[in-house]
Amino acid sequence: GSLFTAATSDAVVARGGAYEVNPPFLEEHMLAAALALELWLRACRRPLAFVVFVPQWRDSPYYELLCASRFTRRRLDAVK
Repeated sequence: GSLFTAATSDAVVARGGAYEVNPPFLEEHMLAAALALELWLRACRRPLAFVVFVPQWRDSPYYELLCASRFTRRRLDAVK
């Protein structure tokens, strides 16, 4: 199921943990995911981490948000 439901977001923020995020490669989905992750990371008081798989579309709002986030610790750009 989707990680981006109200019930799941409450559980993620309360429990913490590590999660893989691979949203559909549509700009609106990737932006929604990036915004949700930022909110969850701000709200969580327990250790919480995400590994995010998205295309490297550098001029996209979701990509800029993920790269500029104070929570981003590492970035790995895969190239052909």
